[in-house]
Amino acid sequence: MLVAAAEQAALQQRAGGDRNGALATLLTAKVQAPHEFRLLLDLSILEDEAHLLRDAERDVAEARAIHPDDLKALYTEARVKMDLQEMSAAEKDMHAYLKARPDDATAHYGLGRILQMTQRSDKARLEFERSIALAPNQAESYYQIGQMALDHGDYTAAQQECRRALEHDAKHGGALTALGIAAYRLKQYSQAVQALQQAIAAAPEYQTAHYYYGLVLAKTGQKEASERELKLAATMADEQNRR
Repeated sequence: MLVAAAEQAALQQRAGGDRNGALATLLTAKVQAPHEFRLLLDLSILEDEAHLLRDAERDVAEARAIHPDDLKALYTEARVKMDLQEMSAAEKDMHAYLKARPDDATAHYGLGRILQMTQRSDKARLEFERSIALAPNQAESYYQIGQMALDHGDYTAAQQECRRALEHDAKHGGALTALGIAAYRLKQYSQAVQALQQAIAAAPEYQTAHYYYGLVLAKTGQKEASERELKLAATMADEQNRR
């Protein structure tokens, strides 16, 4: 009863945007029930979202020791390992999960991210495409394919994939930024300005969008505005490096 009440309260807090409150609720419950599987699993998910990665790793490992065949715990462990940059372990877990649940679009996306982060772009693209085939109404896999095209200098393909992402999420900050960067590198400066303005409106904390917006403003002769954006981007980068 204690765990059920804590889970219900934490779900409500999380839904209301109070992640710290939800985390505190579950941690308080853990004092009374330190080895309860559901509580450990819920706690590890929230800790991962809050970037308390070692805590998440510890709690999901204990959850898996209690129920080693639970697929939700296996998937959560894969995500935590990926966030810890322990890619070999993350990939092993994700493959094991997909063996049991081959039609899980989110897991194919997760495996794609692992492969992308370990610079296996061709295999990553296949996983993103599998994810899209299983769940076409999504933006994230299209965006990651577009980002890989951008990274490889295929700017036209990057634009195409990012536009597909934006069909499903018109305010996707990453896709708008990648679209603007591709336009900038193709010297399509008016398109770049429009896309990067939209990216900043959608994701004002995204440093890359501010940086490229500054570069585009310089190309269009807006020197003072360019200097402001580049200064802001440098400040944001310094703050990120201090975290």
